[in-house]
This record gives sequence, C-alpha cells and structure tokens, in this order.
Amino acid sequence: YNLWNNLTNFQTREPALRRQLASLDPDVLLAQEVLPPITSCVLTALKTHTCIQQSQGDDPGWATECNIFWRKNLLEHVEHGSVDIGQKELERRLFWVRLRSIHSGKTSLFATAHFTWQGAEEEYKSDVNVRKDQSRRTAEALAQLRKGEVDEAVFFGGDLNEGWWPREILT
Repeated sequence: YNLWNNLTNFQTREPALRRQLASLDPDVLLAQEVLPPITSCVLTALKTHTCIQQSQGDDPGWATECNIFWRKNLLEHVEHGSVDIGQKELERRLFWVRLRSIHSGKTSLFATAHFTWQGAEEEYKSDVNVRKDQSRRTAEALAQLRKGEVDEAVFFGGDLNEGWWPREILT
C-alpha cells in the first residue's frame, strides 16, 4: 500500500487515510512511502497493530521508505532486516520481517519494496529497465531469507513501478 510520503496537505489527507485503513483493517500491511507522521497515522487507524520502530542500528529506510504493520494479538516479531536490491534511491531496500503466529507457532516472512521509478534519470538516459534486476535480486533475497524453511509462507508486496509511460509524460 503506497502511502504517498508527501506531507504537503497531509492534514487534509490524514482523515481519509485513517478511514480507509480502518475499513481495510488488514492483519498485515506492507507499506511504501512512509514518514514518521504517516506511520503515526497508520498506527492511530490500526489501533491493534505495531510495526518496526527504527532503533539504533536499523536501516533508516524503515522510517522514510517502507514499513510493515501487523496485528499484535495474532503475530509476534521474530526478526527483521533490510536487503540492498539495487534501487537507485538512497534509503530504499527490500524490507522484511519474520512473524510468528501466536496461535500456531508457525513463522511467515513478509517483505516489501519500492522499486525505482521508470522516470528516474539513469533509466531515462540508458533506456535500461532497472526493475528487472531489482526483481531478480528480490527473488534471490527472499529465497535466502527463507532459510530452507519449506513450510514457511513468504508474502511480498510493493510498489513495483512497472508500466509503460510515454516519454513526454516522464519529462
């Protein structure tokens, strides 16, 4: 779910975002384009959820790029991290969290990423789709993170920025 990290007019957008999130009420929310005020809004709307709170040593992108929110009474945090998958933006990564079901004890891996926008200067100049490499790296990272746990479910979602845009729109 791309939360559009633009804080311009956020006070106007915030009530609608809170209503939408409360209506969706997901057990797990994979979010892109977060900033601290947006994360606070999500946690206000999803009162039974928590997320990765950036602490010392954590990737700063948890606070400024992507985060994962989960229902505390269903899932508990096991571990989390981030993997460089080649995005051109400074703090973008593949962000992941391993959560354990409180009821079954089984773990699942949840991950999200925001791939480089097709209008990025490097891609515009080279005409090379950088998201193909980012996709491959994502698949490789998720396979490694799974650690051979064949029965561990893996969920990935993100803003993959894939689609065709005419050059005149991108310039």
